[in-house]
Amino acid sequence: MASRKNTTATNNKATAVNKTEKPIEQVPAGNQQSTTIANTNAGDDSTENVNKPLSSEIVSAEDVKVIPVIIPYLKSAAAGDELKMAIRSMEKNFNFPFTIIVVGDREEWFADKIVHIPHEPHVITEDCGCPNPSQVIDPQADVAHKLLTAITALGIEDKFILTNDDIFVLEPQTLSQIELLKRLPNSLYETGAEGSTYKKNALRTAEFLKANGCPTYNFGTHTPMVFDAEDFTDMLANIPTTEKGYLLESLYFNGLYPNARPLVVNGSSAHDGVLGSVYKSQPNMDIIEQAFKSRWYFNCNTDGYQAIKPLLLTAFPESSSFEK
Repeated sequence: MASRKNTTATNNKATAVNKTEKPIEQVPAGNQQSTTIANTNAGDDSTENVNKPLSSEIVSAEDVKVIPVIIPYLKSAAAGDELKMAIRSMEKNFNFPFTIIVVGDREEWFADKIVHIPHEPHVITEDCGCPNPSQVIDPQADVAHKLLTAITALGIEDKFILTNDDIFVLEPQTLSQIELLKRLPNSLYETGAEGSTYKKNALRTAEFLKANGCPTYNFGTHTPMVFDAEDFTDMLANIPTTEKGYLLESLYFNGLYPNARPLVVNGSSAHDGVLGSVYKSQPNMDIIEQAFKSRWYFNCNTDGYQAIKPLLLTAFPESSSFEK
């Protein structure tokens, strides 16, 4: 996967990944100076005029870029008010101007400054090899369709952040910190429960990458990630990501940075300094509370959210400017 200027396609099919590697712009984690603004916090009044619905005005000044934060959202899959808490955590800790774009369902508490793009779950033909395949919702194909819809509708051409309603930012973050490449310890061949849709999509992604000479790292860390819209739409044009499920993060970063040595994170490890993950309703709260004080991000599932909700309410008690 390379930039549009270098990407070549054959017969309009998903053929090869261009392995012209993009330079990785990384800075030490301790550098709290944003590369796009001069010491501006997204939650300050000074950014009131930039955290608004934007399209061609993504750049509000020559040296200040407003980063679109895209959140695919399905209300029926949410654990409660986790989206609200995720946005509060971003407003408190993102040290750059940003705008929130929610693609999918809408909550009653959305303020006008949230860019909401209605989107019904995307339906694809079941990949079963059977004579009469059903029409099904594939979560990964649905996310690809949501992202393409947002990029096209708003004319996004530069960097954007992809995150989820159950990802919480626990310390101040520059854009450069979020851009640090992070992967899980396992490969795509080792992820997902046997027979699950996610497993099938992981194997499809791995086989595509392997066939094109790319690594098969698992970039599905469930943390905020920075994408380039131009490169991302090129990928969507050349690979049928809205027709079959692919793990988009792994497809994108393995293809774009095949020679990188990403930071390995493990949210289940007691020694990880970046990520904490909670996937059960009754975890050891002594461990969770300690990790909550030291890690950059926490993520969870429905059960895990109930366990960490009190910690989130303590950390982010005030309503964000994205709430009515």
